[in-house]
Amino acid sequence: MVKKFFLHNLNGFLFWTLFGTILGFFSKYCFLTDICCHFKFQYIYATVIILIFYLAMKIKDKKLYAAILLVLILNTAEIIRCIVISPPEKPFSVQQNEEQKPIIKIGLINLLTSNTHYQSVRDEILNSNADIFVIEEINTDWSGELEEIKKVYPYNYEYLREDNFGLAIYSKIPVKQFNVLYAGNFALPVLTAMIEYNGKITEIIAVHTTPPTSNAYFKNTQSMLEDIAKYVQTRQLPTVIVGDINSSRFSYNYANFIKKTKMKDCGSIFQTTWTAFWLPPMRITLDHIFVTKDFGVADFKVGNKVGSDHFPVFAEVY
Repeated sequence: MVKKFFLHNLNGFLFWTLFGTILGFFSKYCFLTDICCHFKFQYIYATVIILIFYLAMKIKDKKLYAAILLVLILNTAEIIRCIVISPPEKPFSVQQNEEQKPIIKIGLINLLTSNTHYQSVRDEILNSNADIFVIEEINTDWSGELEEIKKVYPYNYEYLREDNFGLAIYSKIPVKQFNVLYAGNFALPVLTAMIEYNGKITEIIAVHTTPPTSNAYFKNTQSMLEDIAKYVQTRQLPTVIVGDINSSRFSYNYANFIKKTKMKDCGSIFQTTWTAFWLPPMRITLDHIFVTKDFGVADFKVGNKVGSDHFPVFAEVY
């Protein structure tokens, strides 16, 4: 009786794993399919665990093993595809930086507006020694808590909001001009900072899209990424885009954005950033730093826990 109950639940879990895998291939169409697309690694982990239990219980149902094989093949193929399209950066060497361009370190931290680990955030920013920092979900309280940080980053601009979509750019590098753009169906702010790097005007763009928790939010993220892609195409400047775009490499939104901007993701498919509250195998990557072909990537790291559901990320570009 217990074995039958346990097997029934395993079968149900396998069904939902297969169902989620298939739905993920239609991430273009609605928020539910978009959510399903991000968990390729997790589908594999779950299926392997189910397989171990089936073997231990000496289950001989060929249909169940066929379903397991299908889940493993589909998700492994997607992971390989993403690695081939965007392989991890090779270890940096001085020889790669042939023109000896100065290296810029860029940081991103999604604070989580309700987070009260103020000192952890301050320490992470200061210890990172980043030249430019993009801060997301900043509100009035957080702005006050980061006053000492602004002394280290004298070129700063904040767009404060109380609804998780506040943005800020802090810079040690002189900023010629800050701008506020509005993108998507909800006209959410997108910040830009113009700096001079290697003798050229370079644009830093900070963005935070809406999470796929409803179809309206999902469509807004699509619209925001479309608007930003068009903006980058029009500007044709050396550009760095920094932000939580609520999309992983497995999503249509991500692929479409990369296709239109022709930008490179500084991070790796294996460097997960959300959610810091979960165990590592359950995490996915939503936080990205993109660069145009003008840049090389020296390094990319995921930071420490700071009380947010997101980990900070750092890229060194040249």
